Amino acid sequence: MSRQHAIVIEGLIKFYGPVQALYGVDLEVRRGGVFGFLGPNGAGKTTTIRCMLDLIHPNGGSIRVLGLNPQADPVAVRARTGYLPGELHLDETLTVEATLRFLNDLRGGKADWAFVRRLAERLDLDLQQPVKNLSKGNKQKVGLIQALMHRPELLLLDEPTASLDPLMQHEVLRLITEARDAGATIFFSSHHIGEVEMIAFFGNVETIATPEGYLSVEMFSYMPLVLGIFAILAGSGLLVGDEEKGTLDLILAHPVSRTDLFVGRLLAFVTTTVAILALMWLGLVTAGIWSPLGVGVGRLILPFLSLLAILLLFGTLALLLSMLLPARRLAAMGAGILLVGNFFLVGLANINDDLKPIARLTPLHYYQSGEAIGGLNGRWIVGLLAVAVLFALLAWWRFRQRDIRVVGEGGWQVRTRLARLRPPWRKLRVTEKGTG
Repeated sequence: MSRQHAIVIEGLIKFYGPVQALYGVDLEVRRGGVFGFLGPNGAGKTTTIRCMLDLIHPNGGSIRVLGLNPQADPVAVRARTGYLPGELHLDETLTVEATLRFLNDLRGGKADWAFVRRLAERLDLDLQQPVKNLSKGNKQKVGLIQALMHRPELLLLDEPTASLDPLMQHEVLRLITEARDAGATIFFSSHHIGEVEMIAFFGNVETIATPEGYLSVEMFSYMPLVLGIFAILAGSGLLVGDEEKGTLDLILAHPVSRTDLFVGRLLAFVTTTVAILALMWLGLVTAGIWSPLGVGVGRLILPFLSLLAILLLFGTLALLLSMLLPARRLAAMGAGILLVGNFFLVGLANINDDLKPIARLTPLHYYQSGEAIGGLNGRWIVGLLAVAVLFALLAWWRFRQRDIRVVGEGGWQVRTRLARLRPPWRKLRVTEKGTG
């Protein structure tokens, strides 16, 4: 087992009599991360967690938790973990405080009682309340405190927000992210995809649960993809679009220099892009008058400035490719693949640390996943704009050097060339059909 992993499960199988609950489960959980174990009721989430603590014995496969085998050394594993069961049952003859002190004694008194009181205060739980008088939601809070109070290395939480009201769910998710930030590994099961998305993917409840975070994640993070497609289509057709239609030959037959035409089209593209972003910014500002967004008007400009640099980069890239490749669609496809690949790479880097060094080198790194409104990275924007200018200059140089093609000649014969590469049997069929 790698030291980078808190949990490694391979081929885990569990039967309950004739019923097979687990069918060869494989998973790895990195240390210091958050792993959302998503699935419907009855999918085997609780069974998997209980196998990790040796509360039940698997029928096959292997488990390593914090480098230990739970079946060989279960006490050592449990000493370093905090566990919240899916079905929590407490001794109803005790008070909340007596219950927590009893469970703390089982751990050798490792809990900091001042920390326990802070947890109880944040969860709005009275420590002097008898357990028998607690609602199901308040019993869940007791379970959460006993799992967190000794600051374990690994938290195994089976549906931690069950039976809690929305405000308390929000607070529990905060506690989970704070434990993660303190170095703990979090493994929690849920059948609510939004809950898993909020913590496991975006990494912080504040990232999406606030107006600013919601705008960054749900709106701004998708803008480079949506508007980037527009920029690529516009850039790839800025000059080659007329060339493919056959009208560029006629335009340049008039007293218009190639440089003047290139600069004019490029300025039109830049102006249109700025106008679209300005209208979107104005729409958000107008909406904020009736429904405050919690983000200042000036600060709301920052993501649009970053987005402008991204769009100009991919637009000029598509323009350059259109000068180099034999067809506009190939240029748009090439730039589009780079855009979509970049988008998914940055998203996946949020859940895979191995991808982060690569993602930091990509154009969308400082924009996606909650950082759109987080501030303006001046060097990053200047770098993107410098590359966009370089692409534009290279495209201009190539445009001045190349022949102006007309419909049916040169690069536009790509489909004809591909047709000539047919297998011999296809040619034979065509010949037979033609001679028949």
